[in-house]
Amino acid sequence: MASMSTPETSTSPTFRDIEITRAARPRTIRPNSRAILSWLVMGILAVCVAAIMRSLLENCLATRSISDFLASQWYAVIGLLILAFVEFSALWSAARTRHLLKNGEVAIAAVLTQKRILAPRSAVSRLTYTFEDNHGIRHRGSCTDETGTLSQGMCFLVYFERDLPQRRVESCCSDFEIVLPNEQ
Repeated sequence: MASMSTPETSTSPTFRDIEITRAARPRTIRPNSRAILSWLVMGILAVCVAAIMRSLLENCLATRSISDFLASQWYAVIGLLILAFVEFSALWSAARTRHLLKNGEVAIAAVLTQKRILAPRSAVSRLTYTFEDNHGIRHRGSCTDETGTLSQGMCFLVYFERDLPQRRVESCCSDFEIVLPNEQ
């Protein structure tokens, strides 16, 4: 198991975080509100892809040759490919995140720095953090704090692959959350 605290922390991890590090795999997860919103957007995108594909198929069947079709509909084909790539990327990312949260290793990370970046209509919180893997190797990383609750010296969870800790998902920017047995 990864270490529970690091020298940089000024606050200790919560009881819930410690329970999650001790939870048996596969862990039970549930989507949060960001996941539900992203699924809604992906559903709308899938409907758009299906509508474009249907329109292109009808136009392709109406033309006599594929070269005439591509000459007249090249912009729609490129748009379809871009939308399909975005949809596939989003689904792949969600599947990877779910897999890491369910079956990945868990470590408690300490926030080293927190920088607030002001945007036109909102502010974004960028974190740099450090955590220790199961082999005692310390890793550094950075992420966006989607919760807006973390600051320097606080702790949060990082889910990572045992053999490749560079593949990781931070709990503060994940679309899923762990459900402990006493929360079901």
